[in-house]
Amino acid sequence: MTLPSPQSPSYDMLPQIIAIGRPSEMSTDDPAYLNRGEGRTYQMGRITLTFKASEDAGYSICETVDAPGGTGASLHRHPTYQETHIVMEGEYEFQIGDQIVRLGPGGMAFMPKGVVHGIRKISGGIGRQLIISSPAGVFEAFVAEVAAAQVDTGNADRAGSLDFRAICAKHGIEFIAESVGQ
Repeated sequence: MTLPSPQSPSYDMLPQIIAIGRPSEMSTDDPAYLNRGEGRTYQMGRITLTFKASEDAGYSICETVDAPGGTGASLHRHPTYQETHIVMEGEYEFQIGDQIVRLGPGGMAFMPKGVVHGIRKISGGIGRQLIISSPAGVFEAFVAEVAAAQVDTGNADRAGSLDFRAICAKHGIEFIAESVGQ
């Protein structure tokens, strides 16, 4: 099978045909399939994250949709899991250690456990990525807790607003600086 090139109109269909499995039923012994947007979905500010693999797979796959405008994660590190980002749509700037790279559709960045890294979407439209993290469940537990704490828009000025840094500390995530590329 030949995959379409990024210039091909059918390239946009790739996120819809990724075969991973139904998260609540998935076993590494049985094939299953998910379409774009199917899985366990969380909203963190302007980023929608949909997890597609169960814990027995040994890894998690997360489909992200970043709203138009700037989105991202400032410099941070986490010793408990590694992650690989595959850009499907839009342009992103990744900082891994001291190196900053720009990646577009088809680009990939790998962040080992404990390495300082950050990411920001630099294109104006919607951005999409697949994030593969290992071991399974660690990144999703963090995302689920942050999303649950955001009762409405996540406005830090409202009563009972989420204590983001406390949740990060609970999950072993340490923020280093405000943002990539600044």
